[in-house]
Amino acid sequence: MVRKLILFLEMHQPRRLKYGVLNKLCDLRSDEINEVGISSIIFNDEVNKEILNRVADRSYVPTRVNEGFG
Repeated sequence: MVRKLILFLEMHQPRRLKYGVLNKLCDLRSDEINEVGISSIIFNDEVNKEILNRVADRSYVPTRVNEGFG
């Protein structure tokens, strides 16, 4: 009889882009180009976090099973 079951779940979520990102990138000066700066211009991290938390709450958190088995 199986006494323990381990589930490995992997979540794939796209990173959402900010509106008008192409124009913002075209307006950059050469001294403003770095990984952190470009990342903050391209990605909408507030929306990404909100959606990721919503997906986790609806999908992954409910998979926690009663740990009283066995």
